[in-house]
Amino acid sequence: MQSCNILSPRRLGTVTGFGTLNLNNNFINGGGAGPGPYTVEGLRVSGGLSLEVVGNKVVLFAGAAQANTGALMTLAANVDPVLGFNAVTIDGNILHPRNQERGILFEAGSTTALGAITGNTFIRSGGTAALIDYPGQASFDNYNAPEVLNYSIESNAGVVESRATLKGRIGTSTSTTSATYVELEPLNNGEVTAMDQSIRWAQQIDLLDLNAPMLTGETITNTGTGATAKIVYSEYDGGIFLGGSPLTVYIADLSGAFDSGQCTTNGGATFSLSNALRARWRYSANDPRQQVVVAAISFETNEGKDETTFLAPGNGVGPETACELPVSTRNDSVGGTATLVCSRRFVQGDIVNFYLRSQGPSAVTIRSLVVTAS
Repeated sequence: MQSCNILSPRRLGTVTGFGTLNLNNNFINGGGAGPGPYTVEGLRVSGGLSLEVVGNKVVLFAGAAQANTGALMTLAANVDPVLGFNAVTIDGNILHPRNQERGILFEAGSTTALGAITGNTFIRSGGTAALIDYPGQASFDNYNAPEVLNYSIESNAGVVESRATLKGRIGTSTSTTSATYVELEPLNNGEVTAMDQSIRWAQQIDLLDLNAPMLTGETITNTGTGATAKIVYSEYDGGIFLGGSPLTVYIADLSGAFDSGQCTTNGGATFSLSNALRARWRYSANDPRQQVVVAAISFETNEGKDETTFLAPGNGVGPETACELPVSTRNDSVGGTATLVCSRRFVQGDIVNFYLRSQGPSAVTIRSLVVTAS
């Protein structure tokens, strides 16, 4: 469909493709500037080899005149589990939802092998609904969830980019007197702050006493606190499930603190947590990126002595000693502070973590670690 004027249909309809779908250079006016009728829902598409939506102007749906929660465009759930889109390009469009309408909605069950949403202008008039929306997210334009994990969302006016961004915080750590590097670990789960603004980064959690497999895409709920998190990678995806043995998963969109009680998943698994959250983060984007990692840390020593502490970033296997930073740490309430800045090229699955060693015998504890990467 190309170079058409489409005026005031109730719904634009549903297209199930199995081939190439092109929607280019059309003017879609939902009639919201007049007395009606009004368009309440835009085009719904699914099941195509490729989708190209370029240069369209989509405006004045029903939300301009009355309450409306429809979407200007919906990527509908796959008609078959294996029939998602291979490729999607949404570029150079003007999308102007009003009231509680969404601009682009990804339904649960919609999958795309690789897609790009670039160069569009999203305008919001009235209401607070997401301009780019997908199930399970009430706030933050955050693209960790599997429904849109494979999209590059960049250079659009009105929405944040999907460029991978890590924002994590650990409070008190376990202490160390080691003269050789040991990995920094949170003292307990409660020292891990929610990561609800991280984009395409996920935090490691190791599970014991698991009664069923856990899969990417499932949601963990901590019974004690009600906090939730999304699983963006699970070892079981590779066919590994050892029953009572530890299982490592990586979680994103952590909504609050996890205690050491029971957890459940929407897939039916149950497990209990000890000190399971780790100070490890996994890069989850498909495209490699050079990222600048900044770690701001405050220290204290525990035995009444000043100390020299060495801090180094790691890759999940060991410290990168070429980037190590020595820090003089006082034995009073002032302690010591350091900011470590390093750059590294990350590919999907890469880990960033941190290591400590102490020059002397005094036990060193991290009071706070704030780490960002972008």
